[in-house]
Amino acid sequence: EGDPFGQSSSAQGINWLWENTLNYNKSFSGGHKLDALLGYTSQKQSNELNLVFARNFPDDQVTTVSGGIVTGGNSVQEEWSLVSALARINYSFKERYLFTGTIRSDRSSRFGSDNQTGIFPSASVGWRIGNEPFMDGFDALNELKLRASYGVTGNFEIPNYGAIGLLQSSNYILDNQIVNGIVPQTLTNRNLSWESTTSFDIGLDFAFLQDRIYGTFDYYRNLTTDLLLFVSTPASSGFQTALTNIGEVENRGFEASFTSRNLVGDFKWETDFNFSANTNEVLALGPDADEIPARGAAGVRHITQVGHPIGSYYGYVTDGIYQSQEEIDNAPFDTQAPDPAPGDIRFKDVDGD
Repeated sequence: EGDPFGQSSSAQGINWLWENTLNYNKSFSGGHKLDALLGYTSQKQSNELNLVFARNFPDDQVTTVSGGIVTGGNSVQEEWSLVSALARINYSFKERYLFTGTIRSDRSSRFGSDNQTGIFPSASVGWRIGNEPFMDGFDALNELKLRASYGVTGNFEIPNYGAIGLLQSSNYILDNQIVNGIVPQTLTNRNLSWESTTSFDIGLDFAFLQDRIYGTFDYYRNLTTDLLLFVSTPASSGFQTALTNIGEVENRGFEASFTSRNLVGDFKWETDFNFSANTNEVLALGPDADEIPARGAAGVRHITQVGHPIGSYYGYVTDGIYQSQEEIDNAPFDTQAPDPAPGDIRFKDVDGD
């Protein structure tokens, strides 16, 4: 029962990636080693979707959409591309002092015409303390390495054409007739650009007793700037949200891992232990924004506020569950349930009003 309908759809996605790299390796007298790389890459993704609906089938003999009357359909075509140039150099001296430096330039079609390119450098240093001559007396030590790194990475994971003002179809009334038309769907933002994360890490690697015991310690701090977020816009603009670069978010924390190989014969037994702690905090949301609510079908359930973790839960503070009708009758108010019953959640009167 119900109105029978037919649907025909086809989809195609093509992704190609072209990578070119040039490597150089050389060892020099005195314990110097050099490893260098140059690269150029390009990538493109194309998607195509076609969809047709048909209704009012006179019978079940023709099972394709041609057996009915075509009543609607849709067609989507979109693409994105990325072009990158990169370079990396690794240098070591006597297997004790290590250095790595990289830089890459990425250009994405998803950003505004004035800001499609992002440049992201990084550098890291390492000191293999265990290879120093003054460590020769510590036979139980297999590895002791101190390292530090600093670098910038970019994020371009936004919808295709996120910086371009798109149009969508919309009907309107002209001379008492419905007429097809188009209206703006998104705002243009020629300055939309890369979200970037600057990372700092310092760590220690260690191993003892022929690697029977080994582990790592790390402290890190990541600062993300120019976040790619959909922010609320004034109703007078005609739009609900706009995609923009806004704000700063910090992640900092500590990670540790420890492994012991207790038995290494035919019967193997290992013990693993790890610990991590991370603090996430929104540091800034731009000059005109102190908070960004995330609106959905059920209203605001998450919010991003300065001084709090990004995407925090947002809502009334719960205060237990109504146990009886008497508790409900004595409650000062109930904002969530207009007709609460015993067993429903009770919400706290946080400001005593």
